[in-house]
Amino acid sequence: MDNFLETIGGILYDAGIKDESITNSIDIIKESYTLVTWPDIQLFMEEDWFDDEAILETEGRFGSSAYFIPTKYIIK
Repeated sequence: MDNFLETIGGILYDAGIKDESITNSIDIIKESYTLVTWPDIQLFMEEDWFDDEAILETEGRFGSSAYFIPTKYIIK
């Protein structure tokens, strides 16, 4: 994930974004969640962190087994 965040920071810097904005953007990415639908969610359901950190999407807009999972587990 560190390589990913470093790349994003470089892109923002090259685009002329100020340092504080880069830090804020990276902090948002670190704390964000990503929606993962069936069957892709199966890749994560056996992980130790899943029961504590995954959030079921309860409105059913994306099927019966869609979860929000911390983006940090997708970007490694």
